[in-house]
Amino acid sequence: MSELYDVVIIGAGPGGYNAAIRAGQLGLKAAIIEKRDNKKLGGTCLNVGCIPSKALLHASELYEAAEKNFESLGIKTGKVSLDLPQMLKQKSDAVEGLTKGVEFLMKKNKVKTFASPAMKRLNLKQKNIVIATGSEVTPLPGVEIDEQKIVSSTGALEFSSVPKHLVVIGGGVIGLELGSVWRRLGAKVTVVEFLDKILPTMDGEVSKQFQRILKKQGVEFKLSSKVTGAEKLKTKVKLSVEPAAGGDAEAIDADAVLVAIGRRPYTAGLGLENVGVETDGRGFIVTDHFKTSAAGVWAIGDCITGPMLAHKAEDDGTACIELIAGKAGHVNYDTVPNVVYTYPEVASVGQTEEQLKEAGVAYKVGKFPFAANSRAKTNHETDGFVKILADATTDRVLGCHIVGVEAGELIAEAVSVMEFGGASEDIARVSEDSITIRPVERGDVNAVYELICGLADHENERAYLTATPERLAQTGFGDNPQWRGFVAESRGKLVGYATYTQGFHIWSGAARILLDDIYVLPAYRGASLGEQLMRRVFEQAADIGADVSWTVLPDNDRAIAFYRRLGANYQTIGKCRWQPE
Repeated sequence: MSELYDVVIIGAGPGGYNAAIRAGQLGLKAAIIEKRDNKKLGGTCLNVGCIPSKALLHASELYEAAEKNFESLGIKTGKVSLDLPQMLKQKSDAVEGLTKGVEFLMKKNKVKTFASPAMKRLNLKQKNIVIATGSEVTPLPGVEIDEQKIVSSTGALEFSSVPKHLVVIGGGVIGLELGSVWRRLGAKVTVVEFLDKILPTMDGEVSKQFQRILKKQGVEFKLSSKVTGAEKLKTKVKLSVEPAAGGDAEAIDADAVLVAIGRRPYTAGLGLENVGVETDGRGFIVTDHFKTSAAGVWAIGDCITGPMLAHKAEDDGTACIELIAGKAGHVNYDTVPNVVYTYPEVASVGQTEEQLKEAGVAYKVGKFPFAANSRAKTNHETDGFVKILADATTDRVLGCHIVGVEAGELIAEAVSVMEFGGASEDIARVSEDSITIRPVERGDVNAVYELICGLADHENERAYLTATPERLAQTGFGDNPQWRGFVAESRGKLVGYATYTQGFHIWSGAARILLDDIYVLPAYRGASLGEQLMRRVFEQAADIGADVSWTVLPDNDRAIAFYRRLGANYQTIGKCRWQPE
């Protein structure tokens, strides 16, 4: 008599094996089925996706740094050479170690594993089935993948030599990551993208900035273009490329071509129709809280709608098993981050500015450049910025978008705040070590409270500050008759200057410094960064013997208490001295 399983999971990728682990933890009798040719668990991610690509990204980044940057740091190594077979071996070693780790976790959690490409028929009795079959490479008509000259992401991990010219079809995450690997190792890389920008699902400003960075690194782009055919010759591939809107075709010769136009759900040929599992027009399994249209059949990961990301699949797997076990399982797709592991990295979570505009949501924007962060400047890694979008009324964080070094680590803080429904002020109030990259997020969120726009003159180490009546009105301060008088007195524009403090943009939201002797204008009531900045100004002013004049709204008890703790003189609004432009 065959065993009865509480749940049988089809597919041992991140979604499947995490579902199996959770089932074991909850005391469910579970089995997992994998048909991969190498019989290894871990799915695309561990075998031919996330893990091997990150191994090559890391190794190639170090190779390029040793070749181009070490000498400027005082490190002499002599001529650096590439040992590609060893680089590929260390990549394979990482895959081997992690897939064995998944095998161990299956045994530890008492999950029965069936892994064989030769399985013709397997009869298992179960109460529930979880479909976790993941996704596969989306083919491009007219461009046949042979994994030799024309490759998918799988073949791009196994080139036996560095191509002289690699053409990447598709300007998304996979194409840009793998294109970056081979460019660092010496290939000329051309990216052909159908749309008018790379990373089309990410914030437009991030996309533009990132493209500029990659162009500076040597990547060439052909946007708004489509590949209509490929001819394999003896030593190269000849591609036919046309404008996306139509027009004359041009030929591009390449040593290798990477097709990276996306992925599609792996659901064809599973026999879903035989058991009444419904799919949509694109092949995704239709679900309601992971339940399919067939009783006792569930689906997770890339084969259902939502971000096609390994960590999303992992969360799906855990939540699905918890629901099967009678617990509460839920995944908030609005807070699933997306990271591009290039150099620098790109990370995003939540809504983009374009999406908020389209939805008619009133929002505020805060931005902070890496160039103003002391750690980034010290490490010569100043490309990029952090951008936070917050609700204009409630200050709830709606999105965070980063291009810059360690963006994949920085995004986690924004994800946590968004998951708890937090405000940009909550990020500003978190204490960070000042000599890290993380303060870029704090400078950014305080810019959400911007009252006065600033342009930094780094050469003179001064920040020139201005505010229009419209910007004042956005803050609510514009309704104050005394403020309107100040604006009128300065002919509609308030102007002053402030010393530039390293690690902060003076205009980054919580406080504004207008120097006559020294004049401090708080723009947001009680923001902690504002207090830090005011304290610095007060101490610096005392060092040079300058007279400090502070202003405060009459009912701002917190600010008044803070000024008293400083031992500072303060006055309610009404005695401002503006310096006209």
